[in-house]
Amino acid sequence: MTGDESRGQIRPGRSRYPVTEYGADGDGEADDTDAIQAAIDDAVNAGGGVVVVPGGNYRLTSRLELIDARNVVLEGAGTATVLYRDGSDGTVLSIDSSRNAAGQSGSAPGQRRSAHTLIRNLCIDRADEPTAESTGIHVVDAVHTTLQGLAVYNQGRGVVIGTEDSDGNVPEHTTIADSTFEDGYTSQFGPNGYPDAVVKLHDSVHTALHNTFISPTNVGIDALGNSRHVSITQCILLHYDPDGAYNVRMTGTGYDRRIVNSVLENAPQGQIRLEGETSNVTFAGSWIGAGELPIDAPARGIEISDGVSDVSIVDNRIGHQRREGLWIRGSNVTVANNVMVDNVFQPGIADGTTDSVFIEDATHVTFVNNKVWSNWERHGVHITGETDAFSVTGNDLTEFWIDEAGGLVVDAEGCERSVEYNITPELTGIQ
Repeated sequence: MTGDESRGQIRPGRSRYPVTEYGADGDGEADDTDAIQAAIDDAVNAGGGVVVVPGGNYRLTSRLELIDARNVVLEGAGTATVLYRDGSDGTVLSIDSSRNAAGQSGSAPGQRRSAHTLIRNLCIDRADEPTAESTGIHVVDAVHTTLQGLAVYNQGRGVVIGTEDSDGNVPEHTTIADSTFEDGYTSQFGPNGYPDAVVKLHDSVHTALHNTFISPTNVGIDALGNSRHVSITQCILLHYDPDGAYNVRMTGTGYDRRIVNSVLENAPQGQIRLEGETSNVTFAGSWIGAGELPIDAPARGIEISDGVSDVSIVDNRIGHQRREGLWIRGSNVTVANNVMVDNVFQPGIADGTTDSVFIEDATHVTFVNNKVWSNWERHGVHITGETDAFSVTGNDLTEFWIDEAGGLVVDAEGCERSVEYNITPELTGIQ
């Protein structure tokens, strides 16, 4: 990273560039692409500035590009400013470097990159039903990018950060804040969803989502590849589509990924899925629910697959999943101080074959000081398979419903274990 790139916050240039002075009409009919692009280019060439997009509907026929942009602000008037693209595919706005845009595999050391760019108070929309490859905003080769106060509708992918299989620079220090990604019910073009993911991360570094509302129709946040240092705080992910997948999916080899003080609800396949070699993941202080799903949906709260390691699940409330609240494989998993309530939520069709917490073939699992209860589970906590090196201590597992169910059942083959001081419904209640 060059010295210029590592300086402090966004520093708007001395000039303002109103797009209306470049011929943009904002009447929803004229093609405003060239006029807005000209204003952006002048701000970039001046070394910074504020590109002002007043209220209006600005029709685009190709993508807008911020190339080698430094200290450039693209600012609208909130949802009164709509940038919408014709057609079902393509990108509305991209932030990139000239070297990468020319197909030269990212910026060379010392090469200019877009830096300290702010996109603020805009609505990003699309006139036609989107394909899965269409994108609202693509941050390709940039550092210190902020997307704030946006409303994004009708895109295959709302925001993409990075590119798949990148062999050049990757985006660093990208923030998405105070924004809304909806499936289009308040869009003037109709309720089209996100057939891919609302936010998709490819090999990005230091990505933060804060105070943002997301309503996915497939996947909400998809962290892929080596995307690392991902922070999701005070966000709401509320899934509406019964044919969708997950609210958050984390895969690849990325690490240091966290969800804190957030709400994730109603994704039909599950709220959070970890797979691949994801590591150093934290979920804390969040509500993970599924209260409005069809009874037969296969939703789980948090699913941790083989190969995942170093996961902490602390101080959450996990409830009303149609299947397990927690489904754990992987290694080095800590579950502490959570409340798991009414999971295996299948009133009327419960068959007593699913557990609130299911731990199978895992290693080094600590399950401590949790409260687990449901009216429909088979067991509160079931540890089975080749699970080894686990500790289950100080949990309240007193409430269950299915006849002959157990609050805690351990039939794992592993020999290194500590199971003590748990309150269970069997006999005296002390195990």
